[in-house]
Amino acid sequence: MMMLMNTESGAHPVSFATAMNHSLGAQTGADALEAVANSPYDKVELWWPWDTPHPSEQQMRQLVDVLAKGRPENPRQLVALNLWGGDLAAGDRGVLHLVGPEGGAENAGSAGNAGNAGGGNTENAGSAVDDVFVDGDPAITEELIEHLNAVEYLHRLTGVRRFNVLVGRGGRALQRRQVRAFAAVAKRLARFGGVALVEPLSGIENYPVTSIKEAAPLVAAGGRLLLDAYHLAANGEDWTWLADRGPGNELWPEHVQIADFPGRGVPGTGEAPLEEWINQLRASGYEGEVVLEHI
Repeated sequence: MMMLMNTESGAHPVSFATAMNHSLGAQTGADALEAVANSPYDKVELWWPWDTPHPSEQQMRQLVDVLAKGRPENPRQLVALNLWGGDLAAGDRGVLHLVGPEGGAENAGSAGNAGNAGGGNTENAGSAVDDVFVDGDPAITEELIEHLNAVEYLHRLTGVRRFNVLVGRGGRALQRRQVRAFAAVAKRLARFGGVALVEPLSGIENYPVTSIKEAAPLVAAGGRLLLDAYHLAANGEDWTWLADRGPGNELWPEHVQIADFPGRGVPGTGEAPLEEWINQLRASGYEGEVVLEHI
């Protein structure tokens, strides 16, 4: 499907993209919702668009109206949504480093094998997740459970089933409590068919997941990889080996986002061979979304 991006120079074709993220570059969640309401795209993606993890039913139903604006017979499809990640404008990138018992704060690396992303199978995260249970799980707070109830309601309203779970800026080492909390979140999402995504990020100090290898313990804890081509390029990671592994690999991506590097602009404005990379993934069996997420 041909995607047309409006830029200062006019419409820019991105033939290998399937959806558009409308949150990056928006000043507020309300601005992102307005962008969705005016989006020409059939498929869209959002960060959490509200300032609270517990939006009202009216607010959540507003999202349904936004998706259907101008096209009530064929509403836009929400293909992915970030869970609430704290105050992003203030630098938060998730809250899982703050939840769970104090005894769970040690480095998760001591609890299992993080895996060798480029050369071996990923082991499970060991005792970091073995004792996680869902109802009354000590790994997550009542506030987070209430948030996940709202997420389930959004799923029922919109059909969205892929959720990006930011784990929090608790230091460069992934903490045991973050793995346990992520596993508990993934189990709750799975109750209604939801998928917990883990995304390696760039340019964020004290964030523990910046590479596919660092994402491996969270994949082993029940998550799936969100491959953001911009972030991995910014971190200097060559991820094209995934195409050689194919869909049988545990670290095979569930969801893909793209922007050019450097600059995080529209594909074609930088130096990353994005179309070549995506074609390699497609040829190897990737059937998921390729979402434009650029400034």
